[in-house]
Amino acid sequence: MLTLKEWRRARNISQEAVADACNVHVNTYRRWEENPEQIPFGQAMTIADFIGVKFGKINFLPEKSTENVELPKEVT
Repeated sequence: MLTLKEWRRARNISQEAVADACNVHVNTYRRWEENPEQIPFGQAMTIADFIGVKFGKINFLPEKSTENVELPKEVT
C-alpha cells in the first residue's frame, strides 16, 4: 500500500494542486503529507478523490509506525 505522498507523485500531481482542491494552504497540506494521521477524514476523502485513488488504497499511517514491526509467530 502506497503512502499519500507516493500516490501523489505517481499521479504527477503537485502539492499545490492538492492543497487547492482541499481549500487549504500548501503548508498545511505539506504537514498533512508528513503526518497523514492528522488529516481530517473529510479532507482525506477529498484528497483520495482528487488524486484518483480509492481511499482504502492509501496508507494514512505515519511512516514511523511501520518501522521495526515484529510479525507474530505462526501458531502451531
